[in-house]
Amino acid sequence: MLVVGLCSAALPSVLITLGEHRVPTGTVSLLLATTTLTCAQMAVATFVSAPFAATRVSHVRWEPGPWAAAAVLGVVCSGLGWLANTVLMQRVTAVQGSLVSFTAPVISVLLGTTILGERLSPPRFVAAGIVLAAIMAFSVPSGRAGRPNPRREVRAILELAILGFLSEQALHAYELRRRISALMGHVRPVSDGSLYPALHRLRRQELVTRRAEPGSGGPPRQVFELTDAGRAELRRRLERPDELEISDRNKYFVLLAFLHLPSADAQARVLRQRLEFLQDPRRGFFVDDGRVLRQDELRSPFQAGIQHIARVTSSAERAWLTDMLATVESTTAS
Repeated sequence: MLVVGLCSAALPSVLITLGEHRVPTGTVSLLLATTTLTCAQMAVATFVSAPFAATRVSHVRWEPGPWAAAAVLGVVCSGLGWLANTVLMQRVTAVQGSLVSFTAPVISVLLGTTILGERLSPPRFVAAGIVLAAIMAFSVPSGRAGRPNPRREVRAILELAILGFLSEQALHAYELRRRISALMGHVRPVSDGSLYPALHRLRRQELVTRRAEPGSGGPPRQVFELTDAGRAELRRRLERPDELEISDRNKYFVLLAFLHLPSADAQARVLRQRLEFLQDPRRGFFVDDGRVLRQDELRSPFQAGIQHIARVTSSAERAWLTDMLATVESTTAS
């Protein structure tokens, strides 16, 4: 049974990995992909388990009703599970989407007790309770009101990158993910589990639209493009960044990548905010009694190295900001 479980569970993962960039997100395409995936999973499970089942073939009851019910329910239940999981992955986070898979053991227990009349033993009852508790724990939004929400901050900067790249040209999801990963993937990997929910949120706000485009020798590709409302929202986010988008280097780089889009006045305002932040004498990695320690005051050569690298890069960035501000302000003056 271990071999059966491993093979039947591994096949869907392999197929999803190979086809995640080629399967369109339309309802019909999702239904076809889900049916194919489920049938392939059951076929592999049947093939692998056949040698073990052959030893008990004399004890098998060959009534057509139970066999038909098992086949239909197997395809329908497994297919609906994969379909729901795929649809959810495009609308919510990967963790929340995977809750569909977590509920499978609970449903199996319920079917066994209600239909097959199996006795709900204490271990099964406890296991079902643990799964339900885990589902509830993952479903509750994290963080408290008034506190910074890291997930919301990551979502905001991802949405800014999506709006920025789509302002340059319409892109399908795979190419969009490649460009975002090149810009910010070294900080946080950009997966389908984060990209598709972000695109869905932007489409729901009517900032982004989606259309089908003929693929090269394959099924149509879903192409995303910016609406007029999306361009206005992008300009608003670029012209009025929050404090963290100025102080956090990685978020600031995403902002800087599309700063050529707003007006020169907005560009100068953002660059001036960044320059003022870099010139703040209170900035530093290591403090003692509220005082920022200098590089020569640090005993660890590695801590001193951090201070040295930060000082050199900060000096280079301040020089660039000063030159760029002069250039931008000269254009506004003329």
